[in-house]
Amino acid sequence: MFPPFQSILKPSGNTFLALPMIDPMLLDALRCSLLHQEMPGWKGAIASFTQSGGYANLRSRIAQVNHPTLILWGEADDVLGTDDATKFEQSISGSQLIWILKASHVPHYDQPQSVAAHLLTFARRGGH
Repeated sequence: MFPPFQSILKPSGNTFLALPMIDPMLLDALRCSLLHQEMPGWKGAIASFTQSGGYANLRSRIAQVNHPTLILWGEADDVLGTDDATKFEQSISGSQLIWILKASHVPHYDQPQSVAAHLLTFARRGGH
């Protein structure tokens, strides 16, 4: 009845004609949010992560991170919430948490200029 989700994201033929009510900005957001799923090894990695208990088992290991760590988190993350951002910052020695204003779960989509500026600053300082 409804076309497959992939046909909406990768339009061919008359897909868009059949779905004129879908906002093009929404389609762009969906495409951006799914790009990582196209990476080699993604399916195996997400299956392993899920089977391991996900973030539940991270608490005991996250303090082992000993590299400069920049945590960019959308202030209005509606998927993971915001509590974990502070927990990560507290658990990772020398980490830096930056809240991305007016951003949700995908801050690099919501506020690409801000995210890019923070990444460049972090990289130029050598990760400090």
